[in-house]
Amino acid sequence: MAKIYGDEKTVKDEIAKIKSLPWKEKFPYIWEYYKLWIVGTILVAACAISIALSVIENSKPVLISGILVNNFQNNSEEEVFSTNFAEYLGQNLNDVHVNLSTNMILTPGSMDENTYASVQKISVQVVARDLDFISSDESVVHYYCATDDPENIIYANLQEVLPEDIFQTLDSQGKILYSNDINGNRFPAAIDMAGTRYYEDAKIGTTYCYVGCMINAPHKQNFVNLVRYAFHMELPEGIDPTAES
Repeated sequence: MAKIYGDEKTVKDEIAKIKSLPWKEKFPYIWEYYKLWIVGTILVAACAISIALSVIENSKPVLISGILVNNFQNNSEEEVFSTNFAEYLGQNLNDVHVNLSTNMILTPGSMDENTYASVQKISVQVVARDLDFISSDESVVHYYCATDDPENIIYANLQEVLPEDIFQTLDSQGKILYSNDINGNRFPAAIDMAGTRYYEDAKIGTTYCYVGCMINAPHKQNFVNLVRYAFHMELPEGIDPTAES
């Protein structure tokens, strides 16, 4: 029979002793001699639950990931966009992720602390293919399109991302923002979404809102769906919004 803490007592003897104690003495006795075991068991259980919940949370599919740069909003309202966009795609926000990083500041031509932090975060997410779109002012779009090396442009050519009918509709309405690379090549880089459903639901607090798709966005199909959502377009049938493009 197993011994308790190296004493000659067996488990059977210890149980018998605890049973023989008056009720008011049982808990103090158990706590005095077994508190390390009790606390240890609770901590192990808590860690196991935390890990399990983390695994479940991380296993949820991501619909889209975006960053607001110089597009300020009230963070407490972020769920409005996330919830409505998920519902537009026929999803429940409890089962998926809509990632939207907010209130980042980037001043082209400057390298102050806020700009440096924003540039670093954007770079890391783009390299990791963890970013689908940037919502910003015009200056941010032109800053990234005029990079010294055209191969490092992070904005996708929207004519290659959007279905032709959607692109032509937006272009005819003057909603497409064109930019130039360092060689002067002009291409459609972002969409003016000020006043759209996205703009309203995301509670953008600025008059401007230019949204561009990242060149290596993992969810390009849902970027297209974001455009449909923003401009109140009908969602085509047969689309799986949880599939990565």
